[in-house]
Amino acid sequence: MSAFTQRFGHRLNETVKIAARTGVDADRIESYGSDVRVSAYIERSPKMIRDASGREVVRSALVIIDATPIVQPTARVTMPDGTTPPILLVDRYVSLIPHQEISVG
Repeated sequence: MSAFTQRFGHRLNETVKIAARTGVDADRIESYGSDVRVSAYIERSPKMIRDASGREVVRSALVIIDATPIVQPTARVTMPDGTTPPILLVDRYVSLIPHQEISVG
């Protein structure tokens, strides 16, 4: 059990699915690998943030998960309600209690 799960496991009361992008075809249609179910804490409150490219955008939710699986900004996150909002930013924290914070649109 990871330090994050030991410390915050009781708050990880929702499940998201993460799928890594495996490619983009000539028509710019993205393909993804298999979904991996991950326990998460989701904070649903709009907030102005800077995305990975530095633009100011509004995130609709913050998804906090363990340090694994490592989520790339090109991945697909499926929320508990079945929606797949775009990933705006992925922050990884490796000191003390490793975890990831995924800002979605």
